[in-house]
Amino acid sequence: GDNLCAADALFNAGNVHAKRRDFTNAMDYFERAGQAMELAYGRDDVRVAVCLEKLGILYAKRGLNDLARDRLTEAYELREKVNGRDSTETATTAFKLGCVLDKIEQCAAAMECYRESLRVRRVNLGDD
Repeated sequence: GDNLCAADALFNAGNVHAKRRDFTNAMDYFERAGQAMELAYGRDDVRVAVCLEKLGILYAKRGLNDLARDRLTEAYELREKVNGRDSTETATTAFKLGCVLDKIEQCAAAMECYRESLRVRRVNLGDD
């Protein structure tokens, strides 16, 4: 009902602000959308993972790499739980997390994310 509409409206407003490069408002809307989606759908829902991922990307764009790492780690763990380890969506989140880990010089962890992303892509798309 109302919670679903509110969650979707907050998410869409976050997307509009992100497209306009208004990252401060976008982060606020995605934070609120994630909370609303968790209330509406439960914690273990892909929409919550999407909000966390979007927040992580925006934090990275702002240079807030520790926050980006934390949100993307949450998103990755949730995607793995909801979508499965061999999902291309999970692999994409792993790659994004790897990029942030690389920025903060956690090179071994970044390489682990890149390897996992590549493994999943090979599982789904072949070795080419």
